[in-house]
Parts: sequence; C-alpha cells; structure tokens
Amino acid sequence: MKLSQEQYDILMDWLERYLTPTKAINPKVDTSDIRKAFMDTYSHGFYLDNDTINCAMRKLGYRVTHLESDPYLHFNVSSQSPALREYHHFLSNQSTYEKYE
Repeated sequence: MKLSQEQYDILMDWLERYLTPTKAINPKVDTSDIRKAFMDTYSHGFYLDNDTINCAMRKLGYRVTHLESDPYLHFNVSSQSPALREYHHFLSNQSTYEKYE
C-alpha cells in the first residue's frame, strides 16, 4: 500500500508514541490488533493494510517470529501499550467511545 509522506509520518509517529516494546514476542498481539487500534481509535487514523503495518513495525526495530503466518505477525509489543489499551476500551464501549489524539 502506498502512503503519502504525511500518512507515513503519522503512522510512524503513532507507532513510536503509543506502542511499548517488550523483550519477548507477545502471542496475544498481532498485526490485525495494531492495525485496528490505529484505524478505529486514533483520531488521525486511516485505512491501512497488514503489510503496511508489518513493514513499519519492522522498520522501527520490532521483532517477529513465524514469518510464514504473514500477514498476521506477532511482535515484541506490550499488551499494556497505550494504543492497545485504548483499542480494548473501544471494543467494550463502542457506543460512547471518543477517539483520542
């Protein structure tokens, strides 16, 4: 997926600010969770495909295992990352949820 420079900058900034790396791969968080957190809960979010998330995460130095499960990769990212906490809050309160900036 081709992103504009502005979209790329927004995505990379969001990943750096709202995801927390861990030492170990987290089997509870995959590409889809990260993509949906960005699209559904971030006020500046926009549509992304799985490959775009995978490439951006790897560019930022996140590790993955089992590349054969592409496009749903698991990363060394904390389930308690701010973005993922917001996404889980959104899932439980969709009718009253307001996107964050």
